[in-house]
Amino acid sequence: MILICVLVSALTPVIALLAWVVGWPILILVIGLAGATIAGRSVGFSSALLELAPAQRRSTYAATYSLISLPIAVMPLLGGAIIELFSYKILFSLTAMLMFGAVGAVWRWNIIEKVRVV
Repeated sequence: MILICVLVSALTPVIALLAWVVGWPILILVIGLAGATIAGRSVGFSSALLELAPAQRRSTYAATYSLISLPIAVMPLLGGAIIELFSYKILFSLTAMLMFGAVGAVWRWNIIEKVRVV
């Protein structure tokens, strides 16, 4: 579930970059994918966190996850500044690169988990 959400999150800015070729209606798909991945991540990451955390430390892990997620609140401001200084193409390209890095990390984590289970 997490791998699918991260992969779709990585493809979303790539699809948004195609908007100048295909036209603005493709942005409807981008917004839909973004909403679906945000919902999927909140469910998937919370479940993964509870699965990974030792029972006696779950509250600490949950609090740490919430604290680490706090910078997400200022990301729209940073995105706006990048668009203002450069262009939306730069922003979407940076986002795609970061998300494909996340895909690699999640892929590696899934492989490690499968090896650990076997």
